[in-house]
Amino acid sequence: PLAEKQALLEMMIDSQEDEEQEEGQGELDDPVLQSVGSAKHCTGKCKPCHYFHTSVGCINGIHCSFCHLPHAKKSRPRP
Repeated sequence: PLAEKQALLEMMIDSQEDEEQEEGQGELDDPVLQSVGSAKHCTGKCKPCHYFHTSVGCINGIHCSFCHLPHAKKSRPRP
């Protein structure tokens, strides 16, 4: 019985890992759908969302008018 429980537990863990990988792949396959503002990312005319990459995240989600894709940080001179 113990071996059966361990085998069942391993199968459940493997199944959960597979589901998490599939979910992550779906997000990366279509980056334009990250937010409404991400549509202009390929033209370079988008503005980055300052909240998306925080621990709280963007509360507007896909309806955000700012881009949720990664941007290079602009270097500003120090005052």
